[in-house]
Amino acid sequence: MEAPLKKVILPNGAVDWEAFQELVTEKDFLVYDPPQKKRPFWALSNLNLFTPRSPIGVGFPCCVAESVRARMRSEGHDVQHAYISKPDEWFLKMLEPPAEGNHCPEFLRGIWWMKDNVANETLLSFESAHWGSPGTKMEGVGIKHVFKNWSKGSSMWGSMLARSHEEMFGVFKISPNLQWINLDMDNWIYILQAGDKLVDPSGKPVPFTPGDDLLRVTWNDQDPKKGIYYQYIVSRVAFKDESGKLQKVHPAYDELLDRATRPTLQGACCNLFLCNISDAEYGSAYDCIDDHQIYIPGPEHPSWKPDDFLKVDRDA
Repeated sequence: MEAPLKKVILPNGAVDWEAFQELVTEKDFLVYDPPQKKRPFWALSNLNLFTPRSPIGVGFPCCVAESVRARMRSEGHDVQHAYISKPDEWFLKMLEPPAEGNHCPEFLRGIWWMKDNVANETLLSFESAHWGSPGTKMEGVGIKHVFKNWSKGSSMWGSMLARSHEEMFGVFKISPNLQWINLDMDNWIYILQAGDKLVDPSGKPVPFTPGDDLLRVTWNDQDPKKGIYYQYIVSRVAFKDESGKLQKVHPAYDELLDRATRPTLQGACCNLFLCNISDAEYGSAYDCIDDHQIYIPGPEHPSWKPDDFLKVDRDA
């Protein structure tokens, strides 16, 4: 049987937004309880391999993370080292728009933090992506090179993830009612609204700021009726003002900085294992993110851009 979310993606890649809205009317995704921060999510839950500060493969004698980054540089990639605690210069680099102009929707501009994303992807810029021109049928469609202006932690996993994204491009499609952003049939972003009530499983409110916070959602088996598989908040932590200066968004940047600089939650055996950490504290191991980030700045060069389809229409 075909998955419900697969049915709403049309053959040309567009979304049948009306059909999609019918699948998510109950809004159960507003219960914030990220499954990926719980021990049962992981097959090797006691091995400290994927936390942002995992020591495995970092430094002498293994040096896997360093070797991966060295290989990327040898291939001509401008791998940069940066620190969340010293953001001003590199945040501005990530916000450089394409040469043809900044068509990024206003509400997506700035630096965004993928809070509670355990994949060791940390910060991204939508502004550096290529967006369709305003007032055209491609408005609200953007393509972004995940390899660039998308930071990862400097762990072995973060470095390998960065390397694997060389040929990865994300296509963002904004719904007409400005409530959803689609990447593909698995990955959806809800644009939190002023009247929404985001709560934890006990019903306690989870703070968010409309306009500065989004909600990334993946459902089990591409079916919203089967519950959440992956979930995290995407928070704007900085933006470039009209004078070109970086402005931090508070308290979001403060929380980001706290997580980047707090002491590491110590596992067992030189922090190689997490078996000494209780189930209740398990998610905290992923809250200690890596202050030391790696990213590749510069123009993004997808094989196509949204406005290319406008040229095809004119030439037809």
